[in-house]
Amino acid sequence: MLSMKKYLPNEHGVWLMLFFPLISGIAAVASEKHNFLDGYAPSSVAAGAFFVFVLASFILTKPISAIHSRKESFKDYLVGVVLLVVILLLCAAVLEHYSRLFTTLLILSPLFFVFTLSSLFIKISKSSLIKLSGGALFPLSAIGGYYAFYGIITVDAFILYLLNMFFFFPRSLLATEYFIEKKRGFWGKASVSTIFSLVFVISLHLTDFVNVKIVLFFLVFSLPIFLTLLGRYDWDNIRSFGKTEMCTSILFTTLLISFY
Repeated sequence: MLSMKKYLPNEHGVWLMLFFPLISGIAAVASEKHNFLDGYAPSSVAAGAFFVFVLASFILTKPISAIHSRKESFKDYLVGVVLLVVILLLCAAVLEHYSRLFTTLLILSPLFFVFTLSSLFIKISKSSLIKLSGGALFPLSAIGGYYAFYGIITVDAFILYLLNMFFFFPRSLLATEYFIEKKRGFWGKASVSTIFSLVFVISLHLTDFVNVKIVLFFLVFSLPIFLTLLGRYDWDNIRSFGKTEMCTSILFTTLLISFY
């Protein structure tokens, strides 16, 4: 009997950085107010297949990581790995049917078979740059979700990715600095990336790409980061930080879909 706990990856932050942008990418198309371009028909079936493909790809990282670390043998995961591969092939077939194989080849392949193998690639890497790359790379799922549903990548899809990236990346830096590197003090990678994110979002508003409401809730969501870096708030442990970030991510994604 397959145990779900045995297959679910433990990287809770990656779940947030990967699937909330994906949901926002799909939902952004579903809530579009303007007419779609001629020749491009949105498909909820293709979007669903893409979501399952991403989920199966990410779950597949757990057995690969366990086998690589030699904690367990391949035969311990044989049934699950075969089932996941079959699911991936079926999803790829659906995407091909809806002319979305571009998603699989251009976005999924490099993203989920190189970088999303975080439990293997990022963990064994000694490079801090590689370890932090997920905050910028995982939100690419927003573009994938947008394309899988719509059938075309527009400027809106790239802006959606950037908004997600500038929301999640400073938080991944904060978690690394605060809980892993044990650094305290305002000036660091987390504060600089947060300030840069705010400047970027404000510039998007000034060029009429995003609503002023998005700027306002970016400012609000940046306050906990600044309060933590200024020493005005201390987290008890990474679990409490993770629960707060889960709630924050849900609220951010909901507001982004509503106002974008």
